[in-house]
Amino acid sequence: MTFLYYIVKATSIQHLQVEFSIRSVRAQINANDRVVVLTDAPTLYSHLSCVKAINVSENQIQEWEGQHRFFWRGKIMAIIYTAELFPLEDVVYLDGDTCLAGDIEEIRKLLHHGHPLMHKREGNPGLMQGKSLNMWNTIKGKTYAGITMTDDQEMWNAGVVGIPHSMLNKVPYQALKMCDEILDDHAEPIVVEQFSLSACLQNLATMNAATAIIHYWHNKKLWTQYAAKVISDITTHNLSVDEEKRYFKQMNLMRVNRWLKTRRILNKII
Repeated sequence: MTFLYYIVKATSIQHLQVEFSIRSVRAQINANDRVVVLTDAPTLYSHLSCVKAINVSENQIQEWEGQHRFFWRGKIMAIIYTAELFPLEDVVYLDGDTCLAGDIEEIRKLLHHGHPLMHKREGNPGLMQGKSLNMWNTIKGKTYAGITMTDDQEMWNAGVVGIPHSMLNKVPYQALKMCDEILDDHAEPIVVEQFSLSACLQNLATMNAATAIIHYWHNKKLWTQYAAKVISDITTHNLSVDEEKRYFKQMNLMRVNRWLKTRRILNKII
């Protein structure tokens, strides 16, 4: 399995989030797995073993954003780039604000049996508000990349995108075509790549939620503070990779997530 991160034009905080996510994944991967980071700052990841950091140039970033300069089109391009490097491996794309908290074998089993996964179901954009609804009002009833936009179309959160290797020769390319065609229609662009990946994956198979992975986009401040403390503890005590694996196992990130969620709620109330 290949775990993929695409991190460009990023702040130091965003790079810290990616490092924490990588460390959580590294605590469970086996010798046949790999971690790939496509980034314009590869030297920031040179100290992490088991990580292949690949430089993405400014020209490449612009090319991946496409003519509409849509930043998240680069997510689909990053998946295509990685799939072409490792066509026989399942690919799990992760946003930086994620961490592997459950059992990696749950993910491995799903992908091995040809079942795609994304972070969680968000529902049909026509039932949403704001920019997602604006996008849907432009595209509903139309056909993009061979898929017609119907009311039963569901969007899934793309903080996690797991694609079985058997789908890599079709899904990302179809999603890219859909993304470009929707952008050509001048639809609200904020979630176009997310919707395109969702639609193309569901066109082939039933989607699954990535329950083993926490995507803390709604609680970044507290999670980033926690991630910084963890990395500081690891580096201060100069833990080996094996020691770090035990450290992650002991901290129980699912329990941490519940604790940080409670803190966020209390901070709003107080």
